[in-house]
Amino acid sequence: SEVVHVGIMAAAKRVDTTGAGDLYAAGFLSGLCEGLTLRQCGTIGAIVAGKVIEVVGTTFSEEAWQHAFQLVEKVRSEKYLF
Repeated sequence: SEVVHVGIMAAAKRVDTTGAGDLYAAGFLSGLCEGLTLRQCGTIGAIVAGKVIEVVGTTFSEEAWQHAFQLVEKVRSEKYLF
């Protein structure tokens, strides 16, 4: 049995928490489906959850998506974990 503690993604601004849990789960599960480590999965979940609380609702700008994708790529290569 393994316990992994994952930090949070610091949001530039906290606007609305709608969808944060759903996006955390989606990010975590996408990493799990890719065969990533639990820490990588949790970090991806934290990234997308941290991004969604910066906007009203659950619609990201293209710039926000690109930033999230860049961070996720770093997680996949284990260069960005928290």
